[in-house]
Parts: sequence; structure tokens; C-alpha cells
Amino acid sequence: MEARIVQLEEQLRRLTIGVKTKDLSLAARIKEWSGHSKAKPVTEFLTQLEQCAHVSNWSTEDLVNILKAKLTGEALQFVNGKDELTDGRVSYEVVKAARVDRKTIRKSSDPTEQRIRKEEADFRLLTSFIYGMRGKVGRELKIRNPETVEQALSIATMVQNAK
Repeated sequence: MEARIVQLEEQLRRLTIGVKTKDLSLAARIKEWSGHSKAKPVTEFLTQLEQCAHVSNWSTEDLVNILKAKLTGEALQFVNGKDELTDGRVSYEVVKAARVDRKTIRKSSDPTEQRIRKEEADFRLLTSFIYGMRGKVGRELKIRNPETVEQALSIATMVQNAK
């Protein structure tokens, strides 16, 4: 009888070797992501999440749930503010695309709309650059009021080197 039990245990061991099991322990190692400007880039956060999912045999539903659980601050507010992202059946690709698009300029098939979007993004970048500078460099940029980021960078470099 004991020989038969040993034989059956061995057969059971052979059967479970090829079966992939889901391991959620790596989810605890993924750091929360706030979407703040000083946080790591969203693409780096998503890549880490996808690698853990692949290694741990997570389903896409697990991936979405863990992604949402790891969001904090601005990133969580963004997801909670979009009805299509709060749906329990939302796919990972939809959430990923929304997060990545949030940090880039959206594309448009209308050339006029695309030009306006680019101009708006350039203006925001220039404004952020100018008002993010401190001291003499920041003061000089505000006085000279450059029209492009390239001009602002040139002025900032010149003032900094003149010190």
C-alpha cells in the first residue's frame, strides 16, 4: 500500500511540474507611482509591471488590478477621473495607452489641430522652463521673455556662464 502511495505521489509531482502557477508576491516589490514630475517615467513603471506580470504568470485582469493599486496622487486622480478607466472590465492596453498619452502630445489627423496642440505644448514647456529657473538666470529670462525654448536655453546658458 505504501509503495502505491509513493508511486502516486511521484506521478502527481510529474503532473504539476509543467503547470504554471500564479505568483502575486512580486506585486509587493513594485513601488507605488504618483505620476509626479519627480517620479520615474511612466514607461519605466509600466515596463517593471509588465516584467513582473510575465515572470509571475499574472492574467491581464491581475495586471490591471495591480496597476491601479500601485497608483497614488496625481496618477490615481487621473485614472479615477476617467469613466472608461474605472470600469472593472477595462483592458490593460487601454489603461496603459491612457497613461502614456497623458505625458505626450496627442496626435490628430487634422493638421491645423495638430499645429495648435504642438504650439500649446511648446508654450507650456517654455513657461515651465522660464518659471522653473531661479536666481539671476530666472530673473533674466523673465525680463528678456524669449519666444522659444531654444532662445530660453541660450539665454540661460549665457547668463550662467557669465557668472
